[in-house]
Parts: sequence; structure tokens; C-alpha cells
Amino acid sequence: MTALIFNYNSNCVAIAMDTLAHSFDKTSFLYESKFYYFEKEKTAICGVGNSGIKKDWYNFVLNNIPTKNIIEINKIATEKLLVFDNKYPDEFDATIYNFGYNEGKDKFEGFVYRKENGFISEKLYHGFGTRPKVDNNKIVSIYSNMELINKKDIINYIFIQVMKEQKKADDRNKIEDRVFIGGDIELLIMTKDSCSFNTIYNL
Repeated sequence: MTALIFNYNSNCVAIAMDTLAHSFDKTSFLYESKFYYFEKEKTAICGVGNSGIKKDWYNFVLNNIPTKNIIEINKIATEKLLVFDNKYPDEFDATIYNFGYNEGKDKFEGFVYRKENGFISEKLYHGFGTRPKVDNNKIVSIYSNMELINKKDIINYIFIQVMKEQKKADDRNKIEDRVFIGGDIELLIMTKDSCSFNTIYNL
């Protein structure tokens, strides 16, 4: 599994993920970047659960969709994700997120595809999202301290503090219930004019 945080609106998408990955039986671990993006097209692919299907989907988009346009990607995502999912055991859960800039509407759009729902396309509303979920009171508390932070560091601060809360809660779970959050926090920010990818914290 993994930790995922995103905040997006019409003009910008910010996504943060940790880098700790583990085998299905949670006996072996490694560190890896967990999301993919196409800088020129301002399109990103990320997800939680089975990383294999995420990699399959990225490689398909890379090699078969020349435009990497978020709308074109969304049109075929359900069909292809169902095919890729057949490669893996039924107990391998997966949720895939696609974010990207829609030139035709001059705005960013996001879609989520959940295995439990047959990978149907679900449009994401603009706003703040976390996996695993973080208590709203914790998020409000983090935002309440923003006036103490240098303006240019606010995005980093929010994502770091929220993921710390995710890790703290996960560390308290039984081994069989943990998603194991750790390694680095990597942050991708896409605007209509730029794209940046950085490591912002070590957990």
C-alpha cells in the first residue's frame, strides 16, 4: 500500500506520496517512486494498493496514447484496467488516480478507478484528498498553523504534516492492518505552465 495526498483545482494539481513499498505478504520491503507523470502534457498517474497494475497502466499510456491527454486516457481506462487486473490474484486491491490538464476546457481534471467498483471512471471534485484517511480535525489543526510558515513553504508544510499523521496512525495498527508508510515524501506540482517534482522530507 502507500500514503497518498492530493490537492487540486482548475489551475493546479499537487500530489504527495511516500516511497516505502512491500510485498503482498509484508515480509520484504523496498523504496520506489510510486507515481508517474508526463511533464509536457501535465498528466499524472498514481494509486494505492497493487503497484503492478499501476505500472501496467502507465506503460500502456506511455506506448499507446500519443497525446497523453487526460480525456483520451479516461475514455479507455476502465477497459484496460480490468484487463490488467486479471493478471493478479483477486485479493490484490487497487485504486488508480489520473490527473491532467484538459486543454479544451483550460483546466485540470481528475478521475479515480477503484477495483471494488469495477474500475469505473469516477470524476474527482476539486479539493483535498488523503489515503489513508486523516481525521478532519487533524487537518484543520495543521492549516491553523500556516500563518507561522513562510509562504513559499506552505505546500510542503501541509503535505509533510498530513503524511506524518498518516504514518503515526498507521504505525499504531496491527501488522496485518498496516499499509506501511515510510521512506521519502515525493511531491509533484503541475500548473498550466510548469511541472516540478521534488523530494521534500524523509519519514
